[in-house]
Amino acid sequence: MEYSIAFDRPMWLWLLVLLPLLWWWSWRRLVLLGRFRRIVAIFWRSLLFAVLAAALAEIQWVRTSERLTVLYLLDQSASIPSETRQRMIDYVNADIAAHRKGDDRVGVIVFGRSAGIEAPPFDDDLRLPERMETPVDPEYTNLEAAMRLAEAAFPEDAARRIVIVTDGNENLGNAAEAGEHLADVPVGIDVVLIDT
Repeated sequence: MEYSIAFDRPMWLWLLVLLPLLWWWSWRRLVLLGRFRRIVAIFWRSLLFAVLAAALAEIQWVRTSERLTVLYLLDQSASIPSETRQRMIDYVNADIAAHRKGDDRVGVIVFGRSAGIEAPPFDDDLRLPERMETPVDPEYTNLEAAMRLAEAAFPEDAARRIVIVTDGNENLGNAAEAGEHLADVPVGIDVVLIDT
């Protein structure tokens, strides 16, 4: 994890160019103070001026991480036959084995009418069983609910990515709207379309 300092409005840092003018003006105005007290007063004025400029520049302490959290969203609706569901599980297991690095986290969310967490994101190897254990109503496909649940399940200390494994037949919710929201968060979204 790396830390750095950033500014949202760096143009305000140009105020620091005025520091020598502040020094000159303060040196002349504080002539009644002794030399040591004048230097201390100028130091505190300069520090206050610099802090004000940094505040106007909207200083931020930024933490960046190489860690990644990937949540797989698996469609468990009735439009996907059981043999295709097994291919979906095999795909996810192979994808995790091929791409998970070090302390990356992976998790699985299944969805039908509603969504449920099959495996919460954790930083160890994940191997999905032959069958999903989280019950969902297979009569509907509500991808939006799964995307909203994924957003809530992500930890804060990592980059975020969603891999949606579906046949694309959504009949409940609005996945496009949820996708736009997640792109603003930002969350990367990949879609794997399954032939049924």
